[in-house]
Amino acid sequence: MQMAAIEPAEPDPASDDESFFESYQSTGGPRWTSEVRVEMTKKGLYKKHSIKHPLLEGFYHYLRVDLGNMKSKQEVENVAFLRYMDPKEPSLLFVREVEKVREYFNVLTRPDSPSRLSLTTGKVSRGQYSFVKYIVTFTSLHTKDKSLYSDCRDFMGPLDGIRAGMSKKVNKELTQKRYHGYGKGKLPEDCLAIMGLALEDFLEVVRKLQGPKAIPGDELEKNDRLLVLYYLEAVVILKLLQRPGVVTIMTVEEWQGRTQTEDGCSVAVKEHKTAASQVAEVPLTADQELWFSLYFRHIRPVMLQGPRSGDDAAAEGRFFISTSGRPIHNPCNDLYRLHAKYVPLCISVFIFLNLK
Repeated sequence: MQMAAIEPAEPDPASDDESFFESYQSTGGPRWTSEVRVEMTKKGLYKKHSIKHPLLEGFYHYLRVDLGNMKSKQEVENVAFLRYMDPKEPSLLFVREVEKVREYFNVLTRPDSPSRLSLTTGKVSRGQYSFVKYIVTFTSLHTKDKSLYSDCRDFMGPLDGIRAGMSKKVNKELTQKRYHGYGKGKLPEDCLAIMGLALEDFLEVVRKLQGPKAIPGDELEKNDRLLVLYYLEAVVILKLLQRPGVVTIMTVEEWQGRTQTEDGCSVAVKEHKTAASQVAEVPLTADQELWFSLYFRHIRPVMLQGPRSGDDAAAEGRFFISTSGRPIHNPCNDLYRLHAKYVPLCISVFIFLNLK
């Protein structure tokens, strides 16, 4: 099969990936009928105090004015769970009830909790952490109540432990639901068609990089290097059902620190933008690990020689690099190019990516 030209990867402007998960703290009041949500409503997990309370209003002012956080209201609402800890009014006494805080997050992350709800706990835990940090660092509590100040400071340790356990639990649930959500790991046929149609050309390039007649990455046609890059991005997003943010933020350190498994390896991507509190496990078969390794050793170094600017020094640490020598900002554009080359343009793949 003669390969048509693939459009080069141009640097994409960085864009903020907004999560589609809505806050479970609906201002209209809970109206859910599922057994889990009814139970949680009875427990008062959806109730919240007014953000006009002085304790929360001070936190809002800190986020909005001092930090310039444009989503400060949502962040304060994520802390308004304090009603669960004390129905009367917001207080800092929850730092003395670690068991109750742990219970709150355990209920939210139980296996049968609705996915949107359990995944939102990441926002709640980050909000709680920011709130306690604000109290300890940016208020005069240390002069007004030294004992409570000390308890707030000491609470940070147990909270880190709760967040770590919760992150692992939610990430496992997310992976399972994402896998089973499309019929045990199967996407719409139009989405997966690209993996089969591009495979022959992709493997042909892979063979050029192996064996006694292997050629260096810089002797490959640019079109071949792009095919490998785009195909590996498709493996992560379409085959392994990971968010595009995993591609943009996966680091060299995470690749080199991959864990060997019985069937291949697993790469733990810790700081991906769309789910910063969760570790994304990227499981690769032995063949896929070989592909990624060949890209890393032979193609990525050539990509890094692109005409990047000083502002793109972060590219050195990123695993996926564009031909301009910069980090990948929008892998969906790369999948668009790959899809347009091998399949008559079909909108379903892009609808899927937007939903993810």
